[in-house]
Amino acid sequence: NYPRALLLVSHNRYLLDRTVNRILEIEDTSTTSYIGNYSAYRVEKMRNLLKQKKAYEDQRKEIVRIEEMIKRFAHWADITSDKAHAIRARSRRKYLDRVDRIDRPVLDRQKIDPDFDIKTTQGKIALELNGYSRRVGNRTLFDNVTLHLAYGDRVGFIGANGTGKSTLFRDIVSTAAWDNHTLRIGPRTKIGYYAQEHDTLDFDKTLLEEIRLAGDLSRDAAFSVLSRYLFGWTDMDKRIGDLSGGEKSRVQLAKLTVQDVNFLLMDEPTNHLDVQSRERVEEALEVFDGTIFVISHDRYFLDRIVDRIVEIDPPKLAEFAGDFSAYWENRNALNRDPHDDDSPDIEKEIDILEREKQRLEESLAEAYRKAAYKKGDRISREIKRIDRRVEDLYKQL
Repeated sequence: NYPRALLLVSHNRYLLDRTVNRILEIEDTSTTSYIGNYSAYRVEKMRNLLKQKKAYEDQRKEIVRIEEMIKRFAHWADITSDKAHAIRARSRRKYLDRVDRIDRPVLDRQKIDPDFDIKTTQGKIALELNGYSRRVGNRTLFDNVTLHLAYGDRVGFIGANGTGKSTLFRDIVSTAAWDNHTLRIGPRTKIGYYAQEHDTLDFDKTLLEEIRLAGDLSRDAAFSVLSRYLFGWTDMDKRIGDLSGGEKSRVQLAKLTVQDVNFLLMDEPTNHLDVQSRERVEEALEVFDGTIFVISHDRYFLDRIVDRIVEIDPPKLAEFAGDFSAYWENRNALNRDPHDDDSPDIEKEIDILEREKQRLEESLAEAYRKAAYKKGDRISREIKRIDRRVEDLYKQL
């Protein structure tokens, strides 16, 4: 609602969609202006690139045709005494020299290429919180909370800064085990942890040392992995502590892809990444077969990756079926007071859950029509979870 001019630098695609009406892109030392928000820019840029590609190809065909013509005129000039052929050849050459050549468009610029392929599958249980409580000083972050993630679940973890999201993740990494009833993970669960502050990296090691140790790799194999994250040979001996935030993020992602993990525990994985890198991470996570539990403020990312939202409102957790947009719509519809456990309207919540179940059932049918069985299984688990929640709510009426 700001009534004056605004110049905004951001990698937050949702923010750009909500606030701007023009995009100025810097690429190859020049700028290009696009009318509209980020989504409009993406469509228009691709349309322009395809137009440029078609124009480039048409011009190349025409140039080749004229060059062949010049060769024929030059050949005829050499074997005949007719000067007209030489004149025609020079005329065509002058024409080509004056042509404004169309640049070949770059449709696929160099980007990171993450691959979270897994070889080790896990059982039905990915993570269980059973009566988990946590205090930091005089503050109670969690009080007797319960949360279950089955294999293949994709869950977004949201809440205000400082409410304990990262603390829970660190507790899972450090203490979760099959025989830990409070923080239990499946016996075949192998966690890959992405830390917001890059705590998983040894800042005194070089890039090469870090990746070789993470995956027991040869020097050449380690370089092959790092090259997919835009690092060159000259970067191999750089000290991790000397890297930028974005470079450290890429190293963390590279480590995850060589550790054969089946449960990704990710704390703000897109924070230091540019838009193109965020999109490549999203593409890789979309086809990841394991479990994802992710802390993120990136709503665009959450809408693309998760199918359940867990919100922390200390000291309790609340769960919502669907992506972030579905959560936001339901949250607003409920008009909950986050400090009053008795405020949600039970009948209204049941109605919202029933409508969400109907939406999920339609998505389930579509998934099975497309033979996307793993996605269908995830949706089935969400429907069962909604059924359990609705049943509990009816008992409260």
